[in-house]
Amino acid sequence: MQFNFLIKLLLSLCSLCLYSQIDREDLEITSNKVFYDPKNEIIYLETDVSIISEDLNIKSNSAKIFLKSEIIEFSGEPASIEIFFPEQIKGSAENIVFNPTRNIKLLGNAILLTDELNLNSDEITYSISTK
Repeated sequence: MQFNFLIKLLLSLCSLCLYSQIDREDLEITSNKVFYDPKNEIIYLETDVSIISEDLNIKSNSAKIFLKSEIIEFSGEPASIEIFFPEQIKGSAENIVFNPTRNIKLLGNAILLTDELNLNSDEITYSISTK
């Protein structure tokens, strides 16, 4: 239980810097397996990964959280993402990458839907609104 709390705290801090509207108390992270590599400062989540909050829903087969660079990579067949605020975004791809510059990269069979866009490509990069 204590390890699970530590992972939840680390993920909360990492994802909050990427997506500042997420409420720390609202963030729920689940995974069947969790590994931490202290040398490289990477958290590995494997099997049935989900990150859910009031404004965000991500599901994937696995995820890597790079604590130094604050990048989070999700992999799946496909991995899926829904963001509800500050704008509505829905997407899926073999790989989804978040970075601190508020960009989302969808890689491999990528689909991105917004109120104004319906994109399909091998690679899509989208900047999240700062409303």
